[in-house]
Amino acid sequence: MPTQIQLRRDTAADWTSNNPTLAAGELGYETDTTKFKVGDGTTAWTGLSYNTSAGGATINNQAENRLVSIGSTTTELDGEANLTFDGSTLAITGAMTATTSIANDAITIDDNKITTTRSNDNFNLEANGTGQIQIKSAGGDFSNYTTSSRYNNANIMYFENLSDTVGDGNRHYANILIQNNKLTASQNSSNSNDRWRNLAVNKLDLNGSSSTSTSSMYRSRGPMAFEGQAIIDNSSATDATLGNASGGNYGLSIYPSSTGEITITGTTGMGSYLDVGIGSDPITITDHMAFKSIGVEHYNNNGTTGALTLTDYYGFYAGGHSDYASTALTLTNNYGFYFDTDTEATNQYAFYSANDTAKSRVGSLERYREEINTLTSSSTITVDCGLAPVHTVTLGTNTGFVITNLGTGQSVTLIITQDGTGSRTATFGTDTSTAVKFAGGAPTLSTGNGDIDIVTIFNDGTNYYGSCAKDFS
Repeated sequence: MPTQIQLRRDTAADWTSNNPTLAAGELGYETDTTKFKVGDGTTAWTGLSYNTSAGGATINNQAENRLVSIGSTTTELDGEANLTFDGSTLAITGAMTATTSIANDAITIDDNKITTTRSNDNFNLEANGTGQIQIKSAGGDFSNYTTSSRYNNANIMYFENLSDTVGDGNRHYANILIQNNKLTASQNSSNSNDRWRNLAVNKLDLNGSSSTSTSSMYRSRGPMAFEGQAIIDNSSATDATLGNASGGNYGLSIYPSSTGEITITGTTGMGSYLDVGIGSDPITITDHMAFKSIGVEHYNNNGTTGALTLTDYYGFYAGGHSDYASTALTLTNNYGFYFDTDTEATNQYAFYSANDTAKSRVGSLERYREEINTLTSSSTITVDCGLAPVHTVTLGTNTGFVITNLGTGQSVTLIITQDGTGSRTATFGTDTSTAVKFAGGAPTLSTGNGDIDIVTIFNDGTNYYGSCAKDFS
């Protein structure tokens, strides 16, 4: 029968509770920790150290799921509270440093690049709750600009430099969106999908709900594809001057990098369109403004009463062209404003002023014409000068003309034709019961059938002055 050697053994708790003194060279084994101690014949159990010789190591600071590292000496192992693994999740508290790639089943982190590992996979950044995804400059944080809850859960590209300078010759283009493409050589296409655009799209599904805010006619409400706003501040008590400021600037630059010619059949500095897809139910649009320039909104900021001086305000300004090249510039027609033919509109206004006292300064007029309104013969004929500057009528009875809506500085022309009977008479008054003054007294119309007289009336703000040119038959 083989010889069997057994060591003294018990649980760690029992060893500590009993606290025996082991004989010199006697081993005591903990069955639940697999550690052991060697007696010296005089020291009780709790005073002995665990054995660390012969390649053995003591594991200190133990707890469930903790991974271990080399302790303060190479003969000890320490359980790391900041590094745990439960079989599915590796949890690290504190900084993590990697000198090679870090990869999982979907992404790789290598040097300064994060890449998806699956072919054609999307790369997603997702914030939690009301958190934001910020692409920002070093040291910058969007909360330094605002903590408004309207930006919760937003995607933000934010640049911050609170010690910026002027006059250093640098252009300050901080947040940049650029698309850089180059076509394969010698291709030709008329495909309507040949489009290269950086899109700002804002989709709103009303889903049966209504949002009808019309709190200001001069500021757009509701969804907007893109809103550009430049905010100018002066946080110093020292006066400051800014040469130019713009809410938005849309330009088209054409710079060939070689000798090949470029022919462009149409260019647009800024394009505005209304694209309507009709469904089973009708769509009603009350006002559509392809371009709207709002007036100045003047407020007292922070309770101050500083005056605003605005010398010239241009709702639309078309600048002249500049030629800096050594070769000649050939520009055939320059249209500061061009209104194309619109056969679908009931009334087509190339320019409309809601206020009749608004002034217009124009140069030479080409193809000038006046609107003509046809009146109906009756015993009293109301002439609404707001409809047209020229009115025509064929008299079938004696009548009294009543001039209405003739503003100060405005004139109206009446082309009066006698019917087949002739000898129809007319008087000329106004809606304020003021008689029109004619040189030599009220005129008598031509009496022959088909005779034509032209009466012109002008309002100087006090009197209505008329003249009658007779018998154009």
